[in-house]
Amino acid sequence: IRPQLVDSRRKEDLFVRSQVKDGENDGFFLASQNTERDKVAVFSNPVTTNRWSWFLSADSTLDPQDPASKTSIRVATHLNTNTHKWLKKNGYKKIQGVPDAESLPMFFLEFNRADTVFLAEMVFVSAANRAGILSNRYKQVVQISKPFGIYISKSYLLKNPGFMESLNNAIQEMREQ
Repeated sequence: IRPQLVDSRRKEDLFVRSQVKDGENDGFFLASQNTERDKVAVFSNPVTTNRWSWFLSADSTLDPQDPASKTSIRVATHLNTNTHKWLKKNGYKKIQGVPDAESLPMFFLEFNRADTVFLAEMVFVSAANRAGILSNRYKQVVQISKPFGIYISKSYLLKNPGFMESLNNAIQEMREQ
């Protein structure tokens, strides 16, 4: 039995939840667990860990986690994403939203348009690697670390008893390899 899943990183969360609630999709992936999502679906065992991190030049002495820096440091992030919303909610004042996450390492390290980048670790590191930027040019400070998993709709699970147990077993086997 294969559920119809949608990649939640490519759609707005409210839209994805409504598709699951309305039965258009049987689940979504990669997502962190929250109470709104838990209303319509069941969270699997974690598949991976998402780390929202600060990326600074290797020689930087800035501390983006220091409350005093919230008004002074220039922070770049991916425009209109959860990291962008988190920065606003937590009082950072000089936020530069960039529409293309791929450009953030260059924007920051090559063009000096920001003091730091706040982004998911996998996104920044992958983009830096593709741009040929070596890891010795920057340092990383983890702000938030959350497990990412797969959400399967409650209605799908009612129709397919035992599916979640099978999925969780497969995830566990994958993580052990």
